[in-house]
Amino acid sequence: YDAEMEAYLFYERDPVFGMVIENYRAPDYDVTYDKSETYVLGMRGSVVPIENLSLGGEFAVQMGNIYASDDSDAVWAGVDERDREAFAANVAGKYDFADVRFAPSLGLEYLYTSGHEGTSNAEGDFEAWDPIYRSKVMGNIRDCLESEYTTDDAADTSGYTNQHALKATGSLDLGELVDGLSVDLAYMKYWFDEDPVTNADDDIGQEINLKVAYDYTEDVEFSLLADMFFPGEYYDTRNSAGLTYNGGMTAPVSSAPSQDDHVSHDTAVSIIGACAVSF
Repeated sequence: YDAEMEAYLFYERDPVFGMVIENYRAPDYDVTYDKSETYVLGMRGSVVPIENLSLGGEFAVQMGNIYASDDSDAVWAGVDERDREAFAANVAGKYDFADVRFAPSLGLEYLYTSGHEGTSNAEGDFEAWDPIYRSKVMGNIRDCLESEYTTDDAADTSGYTNQHALKATGSLDLGELVDGLSVDLAYMKYWFDEDPVTNADDDIGQEINLKVAYDYTEDVEFSLLADMFFPGEYYDTRNSAGLTYNGGMTAPVSSAPSQDDHVSHDTAVSIIGACAVSF
């Protein structure tokens, strides 16, 4: 069945971790954890149970500790050291209709990365998934929010952590109509694992990625990528009402937003044209 399985263990020591867990309503309780030790223990596998159908899955857990500096408020608060306990899971399936005109392919995938509960900044294990390195990419826009693309919302977490993501894909080989032409389409739905803002909606949004590729020759390919991200109901709420703290792996904020601030809910659009030449 072309089956494979892999187990792995990663260790990272970060002496400049710089994670700020903030409490806008009580700034004196902000805690900065400037060091981190992370162990990632995981297992992944894939199998082809029947012809043209491929299935895969992966699960990982993060353990370790985060540490506050000796002069931090966390010391007197008794939370200068926190245990890390985070999880990630991924399952995917794809079926190729090899004997059908235009060779269509359909896929479905789910990705989960845990977030940290936003009820207290000084209790229990730290449960936000630390990407360490760039994690699995689902969409071209959402995955880059609060990393490559910074939003106006101080509370929302990045596309690498604290979320559920569901992805449906489809592709067609249109070489029968135009030699070398293919189309790929992907639809993603995102929602938070733990709400970054107390009592806010957990709907992050939806994304559509379209790629049209044309193989002009064996060595030259032209492609057009069009991506759209539609912000969900979370971005329709005020980003300061009832805010507890940032909840995970996002950039620290120097000041609290005013009660009149609103986050943007405009649609994000990205269009890229490319030409690839192989020598």
